[in-house]
Amino acid sequence: MTPRRAADRDDVSAPKLDVTLRNATSGTLGESGPDVWYCYDGDVVEQDHGDALSPRARSVRLPLTAATYGHAATLAFFDNLLLESDTRSELARVNQRDSADVSGLLGRVGAECAGAVSIRPLGAPAPATDTYRQFSQLEIDALFDERHGERFLQAIMDSQQVMSGVQRKLVFRSHADTWYLPLSGAASTHIVKRSSGRYDGLVANELACSPIAGRL
Repeated sequence: MTPRRAADRDDVSAPKLDVTLRNATSGTLGESGPDVWYCYDGDVVEQDHGDALSPRARSVRLPLTAATYGHAATLAFFDNLLLESDTRSELARVNQRDSADVSGLLGRVGAECAGAVSIRPLGAPAPATDTYRQFSQLEIDALFDERHGERFLQAIMDSQQVMSGVQRKLVFRSHADTWYLPLSGAASTHIVKRSSGRYDGLVANELACSPIAGRL
């Protein structure tokens, strides 16, 4: 898709969220009415000399350019960072936002996204040190056992993490046989999820697929 320049309709004078890749400034995500837009940081574009296939590009749909991307191209990447289904609706309700408010939800829980992307409110620095909250195995089990998921949702907001997909999942850090919930986007080591009535056999399926993926 051809990126739309800022002059077309998007107000880029009031950016909303900083987007970083591997802890380095990447660009800005913002909104204009119900639409979202994305623009790369000028220094990134200049340093990569307009290389559309730069490893600092967000995706193949968002090649590196000085132009501002409009709603459709921006949404295709950033909406897919968010979780889906009932958990997304609950996250929106608790934060008094619409479930379609991509920038609003990512600004709340985007500090740890799947992959190397982090999204924070404009000008908000990442914590100087990683912090964690210790969890026992029973406490982790309880997060996934709750019917309505209040504690699960609170863990998402405390850790500011968002793992895309339909089934519930959280990232944790495992160290010395102890589990820790990363807070405010701290580094993690494991993705934890469980089978449920809706996704029966999930654990067995992933156990089978992981070695296959490893061989590939």
